[in-house]
Amino acid sequence: NTIDASANSFRTQAPLEGLTIADLTVEEKQLGESLQKKYGSKLAHPYWRLQAIESLKRYLMDKYPNDWMARLKAMLKIFFPNEYNKLLASLESIESYNEWMGQLKYSMTFNSPEEKVRAIWDKRLQLFGEDAKIIWQSQIKQEKVDATLKELDKSNLPLNTKVDRYVQSLVDTYGKDAIDPEKSHPVQQMEGLLALNSVQDQLHNLAPEERKQELHHLRKAMGLDEAAIKRWDELDNERMQRAQVGETYMKERAELAKQY
Repeated sequence: NTIDASANSFRTQAPLEGLTIADLTVEEKQLGESLQKKYGSKLAHPYWRLQAIESLKRYLMDKYPNDWMARLKAMLKIFFPNEYNKLLASLESIESYNEWMGQLKYSMTFNSPEEKVRAIWDKRLQLFGEDAKIIWQSQIKQEKVDATLKELDKSNLPLNTKVDRYVQSLVDTYGKDAIDPEKSHPVQQMEGLLALNSVQDQLHNLAPEERKQELHHLRKAMGLDEAAIKRWDELDNERMQRAQVGETYMKERAELAKQY
């Protein structure tokens, strides 16, 4: 959700001198009104400044491929005169950041994914200061959850303890909405834990009834009600039956292959 353009364009294109709202097309004026309504009260927030810039930029790049940057700066000044200096600073920072990100895969090597993440965060803080933590707030939260999952995957904790610690990390990071199915994505969140190799191994080593109990524990901890848990049980049974049929088929096929 950031502007992915060349910083060189920012440096070489000055605002169109003398451009006023009277010079804009009807479509451009309507776009300006829409942006003002959507973002006008939010521009004190650095994330929303970038969203406003991105929304206008997409339109201008398509309509004015040769001088979109100059028009972008000019129209930001027309639509948001009181916030123009902040918007211009945000634009310069995001252009520099995206130029650096574009060069990253060609000019830099890292010893580990963690080292690359640190380098990216160093660049964000260099360009945006503490605003970087606001702009990429959702990524910070996801990184916290990912760190918890990584620790759990390496641990020898019982499966129900892993479930409890994972759910608690979601609540600590996202608040109680994380375990409210109407406000979160419980299926995706459950998959985050269930996809771990250690969790899969633990589930496979359990007897069917024990496995069912552990899955119940996870689903209930994620806020699913009894009706939803029952539907999951039915789905689990269907999957198990298909797996058994497939296993039987492969055994019979192997026997036939030996005979013929």
